[in-house]
Amino acid sequence: MDGNRRYAKENDLSVASGYLAGAKVLTKIVDLCFDCGINTISLYAFSLENFHRPKEQVDILMKLLDGTLGEMGDNDPLVKKHDIRIRVLGRLELLEDNALRAIVKATNATKNNQGKVLNICIAYTSRDEITSAIRETVAASGFLGKITAKSLTENMFMGFPPLDIMIRTSGVYRGCGDELA
Repeated sequence: MDGNRRYAKENDLSVASGYLAGAKVLTKIVDLCFDCGINTISLYAFSLENFHRPKEQVDILMKLLDGTLGEMGDNDPLVKKHDIRIRVLGRLELLEDNALRAIVKATNATKNNQGKVLNICIAYTSRDEITSAIRETVAASGFLGKITAKSLTENMFMGFPPLDIMIRTSGVYRGCGDELA
């Protein structure tokens, strides 16, 4: 999710309203992607770097995550339509309790769904994931000689094929720290 604060400023809205508008548009984009035959979507919702934003903005984002994910269970029309399994990836231990409860609720409610997969990356960067995967691989292997590309992939948060396409919703053309995903 990208460009919500700029959108809010350009449209004389509060930052919270900008984030909410972005979440609504994102729901439509996810639906369209699934309708077009894409089976797995990964959303980069909240970077580790976002924790460095002003506390008010982080609080707004945490409340949005809590509200949005808390509603994404089996009764959600989009989840029902595509039989979506929701996975949340990242350093979840850094999140507030309300956001964690919403994540657990959404992932538990959809864990047996067999349709499309929606990965939501929260408190995440690809570099952090790679670093974590290497640490876990080294710890599990006993020594560096047993580390292979396959073993690294098995320890990645994503556990899915490499990224095919990344869409920046703000229209800004720059990297986002996730080019390695």
